[in-house]
Amino acid sequence: GDRARAFIASLRSDSTEPDTNSVYVEAIRLQGEGYAVDAYLLFRFAARHGHGQAALVLGKQADPANRDADIPDSLKDQPEQAYKWYSIAAGKGIDEAAAQLQDLRKRMEHAASNGDERAQRLLLLWD
Repeated sequence: GDRARAFIASLRSDSTEPDTNSVYVEAIRLQGEGYAVDAYLLFRFAARHGHGQAALVLGKQADPANRDADIPDSLKDQPEQAYKWYSIAAGKGIDEAAAQLQDLRKRMEHAASNGDERAQRLLLLWD
């Protein structure tokens, strides 16, 4: 996370609002270079500052349906986080996030009908 922290610190040294698109681009670059944790921190920073595409990436990383080998196991299989980030991205007008959210709901409904308590709790957020 040192690369991400240094990048964020450089942004905070300036008194203006951070350019979330620059943060997103740096996250993509770091992810491509194999720095998954640094990329995650930057995606999170950008998403928390309103970047919808970064929120979509975080949703995909947390989604149990995602089988991307480049994502650390600690970030996978978190449907609650997938719900959160997909919802934020969908709220920013990202159509793909709305579709992913709908797919996640279908999968959680199926799991809940099979007795999965975690899925049952998550579905309460939709109601």
